[in-house]
Amino acid sequence: MANNQYATAIYIDPREKSVHYYANAAGAEPIHDSRNYKSRGFDREFFTEFIGILQDYMQRYTPAQSANTTIILPDNAVMTDTLSIPAMNRRAMQKSMETTLDGFIKNRKELKIQPFCAVQNKQFSEICISAVREELLSSLRASATSARLMVQNITFAAESTLRGAVALNPKLKSGTFLFLDIKKDFADFIYVLRGEVVAFSTLPFGYSILNPHRISAEDMLFNHAVGELAVLNARERAKSKALTMMGGDGNADVTDVDTENGEEEVTTDASQNGENIGEEEEERDNTPGVQPTVNRTENVIKVLPKKTARKLPKFMQRPQPETEEGYLYENFRIFEKWALCYLAGNERLTRLGTPDAVYVNMPSRYSSLFEDLKAEESENGIPFRSAGIAAQTEWIGEHLEMYGGLFVRRERSLPILRLFRRKNDPHNIF
Repeated sequence: MANNQYATAIYIDPREKSVHYYANAAGAEPIHDSRNYKSRGFDREFFTEFIGILQDYMQRYTPAQSANTTIILPDNAVMTDTLSIPAMNRRAMQKSMETTLDGFIKNRKELKIQPFCAVQNKQFSEICISAVREELLSSLRASATSARLMVQNITFAAESTLRGAVALNPKLKSGTFLFLDIKKDFADFIYVLRGEVVAFSTLPFGYSILNPHRISAEDMLFNHAVGELAVLNARERAKSKALTMMGGDGNADVTDVDTENGEEEVTTDASQNGENIGEEEEERDNTPGVQPTVNRTENVIKVLPKKTARKLPKFMQRPQPETEEGYLYENFRIFEKWALCYLAGNERLTRLGTPDAVYVNMPSRYSSLFEDLKAEESENGIPFRSAGIAAQTEWIGEHLEMYGGLFVRRERSLPILRLFRRKNDPHNIF
């Protein structure tokens, strides 16, 4: 930290439903703390809890009152996209961009949109935009003010992750690449264009699948039960059949469910047939020598069966590994596949700038995988390289979004449309 400046980062993590506090100053031990919240989203209840959490941090960590503070939003609170606009003068281009945005974003007036020009030639310009709800930004600033915390910057996790990676490896500063940040239970893809974050995505699994003793079943890593249930229910509604309910663990394998035939119908509830039951009881009561009995049908609920791993045909199966390193690499091939699919399926990004490599950040105990990845480089068409992050501790390497929040600088002057990037332009987009 320059000039021994005390900097703090407040990271809102919806996965853990927690607000993290991370602070550091040159020559001092870093401080990390977290508090959980109960609300589901950025609603009134959340901001009430958020103010209380900030006040608690302010009381516990006195230097936070005068620190350079950055609030880090989760990536799902931010939208990114690219626009193609015909080449014209600056004012006309700005007007064309605003018209285009008004056309395809219904709530355009509710968003704070930050654009910058990624590609510009004589025919057209490619504009990358990032957007977040104005109400969310206002609520965050108001909450910080209520807690007497001065916030200089607001950014999002993908951006601060890149700032952290660049701080630890300056060679990444102005490159074009795909950054793969693998954590324990999830992994983030961040597409970087000349040092700027232009897109991001997430996988719902992390390095916990890198098992050295068995191969992870890829189809079991995704929980698509809700989508499968919606499709199945739509078919059942069309056929006026009883709807299937979610199973106990929420996992399902649609291949095991016959939607055409063999479905067990759910019997109607006894209360719906109350009139008929009542009539039967009355008739039997009036019949001499007959004891009144009621035949109630039990409720039968159809549920999606438990999901099972898909077994590939023999000709599609790869040789079984014989070593722990072999099992690790076979499991890592899942990340390798999704990285290549991400690049192949996002031509709008790759045409802005061809990525030099896929930089992977994961714990150092998996560094041996890069030797196997190097052997696959010609087949993949792009190298997979280590991010080269020499973190002070393994914790920093696994929490780059918080560490990077310390390096987000305040925007002094930001034009509405950044057509040309200056060397001294700060990276904070809000």
